[in-house]
Amino acid sequence: MIFDARKNFFNLWIVWTVIGFVTLVALVITFSITETMPPVCSGEPFHERINKLLVFYKVPIGIMALLIPLLASLNSAHRSEQTRVQIETANSQNLFQNHFKHIEEFEKYIKTHIPFADILIGVRQIYNKLFPGSRDGNFETSYDLRCFITEKSVLIIRSFENFNVSEFTNNEAERWLRSIFSSVTEIETYIKFPEDININKLEERWKYKTEGPYYRRVIDRIIVRLKLVSEVMAFSNQEIPHPLAIIVSVEVDNAGVPTSSNNHPPQKGFDLFSGIETRGT
Repeated sequence: MIFDARKNFFNLWIVWTVIGFVTLVALVITFSITETMPPVCSGEPFHERINKLLVFYKVPIGIMALLIPLLASLNSAHRSEQTRVQIETANSQNLFQNHFKHIEEFEKYIKTHIPFADILIGVRQIYNKLFPGSRDGNFETSYDLRCFITEKSVLIIRSFENFNVSEFTNNEAERWLRSIFSSVTEIETYIKFPEDININKLEERWKYKTEGPYYRRVIDRIIVRLKLVSEVMAFSNQEIPHPLAIIVSVEVDNAGVPTSSNNHPPQKGFDLFSGIETRGT
């Protein structure tokens, strides 16, 4: 507030305060000297009279001379403040431009990777959820979001571990599938996905088959939906959460049993997923 960058140097109150204070001190000393100094003889040569006056008034003259370095220091500080404001303004404009450029690139990425029925619905909401710090120049995905997806992915992994079609009754299998779908839906809701995602187009794109046993079709659809989540998060340069990466690498055999993408069948349930932490990445 002392050095307002929007004001001219000589419009600053600190400048006129310093000038006024120094001048006042010099005038007080000048008046004091004038009252006590001996008279200057008019018969003396002019240059000698000037020399005597300079000697008598050298203190107030010296005080007034202090204005030069003081004003120079104030001017330097004022220019530094103006430079700082200019840099902040330029940085703010750059952040603003980068933010909207990032949104524009995200929208292009969505159009080519995600088959929404209406591409404009919800894209900004998804972006704001993924990149809450983009206005401040932080283009990393939200830490809270990554933790949430990690935890839900781990729940899905645990459900796969306990999966055994031969031991399930129809009702148990239905509950099992509903619990997994619940976690998937929570992830999609958290990211603000719209409800009109064309899953059939996703299945065609990733060459997922909708044939075979009921369980295979359902699990395939679960993995397709989570592939979509990982695809959206892949827009960032960060790696997707490790548990989610494991799930989207899963394949389902003809019996409807989840296996790893390199065809290592589980011995009991889905052992491939064992040892995953609930927090991470």
